[in-house]
Amino acid sequence: SIEKQLSKETDLNRTFTRDFRIPLTNSSSSLRELRKWWAQYMESTSEMETALQFYEAARDNLSLVRVYCYCGNLEKVRFILL
Repeated sequence: SIEKQLSKETDLNRTFTRDFRIPLTNSSSSLRELRKWWAQYMESTSEMETALQFYEAARDNLSLVRVYCYCGNLEKVRFILL
């Protein structure tokens, strides 16, 4: 059923978020790519706050600027660019 599928997706998101958000300073390129991929997925599902967290963890400034512009948070854009 749809409810079951949504529950599975929510559990997956919770697990992924818990397991891969921290540490934010890990510089492993494969982990950064995984975080960026998950951020892109979260953005595609309109989970902008989660997407921003993962773009930040992946140190993807271009995507951060794009999403902050989309959300109208120009102060954050200014902070990233300066």
